[in-house]
Amino acid sequence: MHSTGLDPSSFADSNMAASLRACLAILCIAGTTFGEPISPRAPPTVPHLDVPSCLTGRWAVATNYSLSSGKGPAAQKTTVMLCHTELALRVVEVAQDDNVISNSTQCQDHVWTTDAMEIMVAPGLDIPINYTEIDVSPKNALWVGSIYNPTGEAPDENASVVLPCTCGVEWNAERFDFGWVADLTIPFALINPGGGLVLDWRINFFRTDLGLNTTGLEYTCWSPTYHTPPEFHVPRYFGTMTLV
Repeated sequence: MHSTGLDPSSFADSNMAASLRACLAILCIAGTTFGEPISPRAPPTVPHLDVPSCLTGRWAVATNYSLSSGKGPAAQKTTVMLCHTELALRVVEVAQDDNVISNSTQCQDHVWTTDAMEIMVAPGLDIPINYTEIDVSPKNALWVGSIYNPTGEAPDENASVVLPCTCGVEWNAERFDFGWVADLTIPFALINPGGGLVLDWRINFFRTDLGLNTTGLEYTCWSPTYHTPPEFHVPRYFGTMTLV
């Protein structure tokens, strides 16, 4: 785990090659299924981000979270800031939270059962069947998985693979008076196993929250997935981003 701070000019790429090779080996050993992306017949309107280089000192900002059902705004504000280097995507997630609740402290805990923030990302603009999920808790637990979702409605749990926390993601989560912040550096080699330069991506940001004024978990996201009961794994509603 690494604390990286919030100044993009201080960000430095790390030597992630060994850990990434280990993760890719895990995917091969597990027999991970890689399918062709689903070409959208009538793509929905989704939000978009142009993500600048961290060297510019600027950020792309995603906010205005709504209920994942699309039926109203989130009770508590979430802001996501992004920049990139040649090797990685930097994501800083800021959660206003009046009642931070988390039992997740260990690598690969099921952090989404209480307060958590989640990222799902895939290279290219087609609706992905394969994508990477990266989740973090307020108590600094990380969950990383390679997701196979051939139906576009929910992951195939038998073909999806949980990855070790040594896969190259650098992360740090901290509590503050206003809530909590998660700071992640995600290597492109992890989220684009095929390699090569990719400028356009599908991505979405999610949050589960047990607030003081809510009954049970509230499921919110940047680009709503319009499912009741809540379901985050609907990649046709993932937003888009372009590295600029």
